[in-house]
Amino acid sequence: MRVLVTGSAGRVGRRVVDLLLGRGDAVTGFDLRRLGREHRAYAEVTGDLGDGEAIAKAIAGADAVLHLGAFMSWLAADAGRVYEANASATFKLLQAAANANVVGKPQF
Repeated sequence: MRVLVTGSAGRVGRRVVDLLLGRGDAVTGFDLRRLGREHRAYAEVTGDLGDGEAIAKAIAGADAVLHLGAFMSWLAADAGRVYEANASATFKLLQAAANANVVGKPQF
């Protein structure tokens, strides 16, 4: 299975990438920064979840998406950024998944 993991360079994402690779899946990581994992079944797209073009590139060929990318802050000044990263960007990701025909119920 080819799995797109958003937030692949994060604390949880990097562990999920390793688990998926360990079980034999092909993984595309998507994050603001590179994970830098060297593995024959690992590809990486660096970008922002708000960037539709980067999302489309990352999701191409995916059978499943594990969306772990997020922006966390408790500061009132960051409320707009939190919403954009966690709500608007998630909607864009869902649209991209539908456009790429990433459907069904993969077995995890």
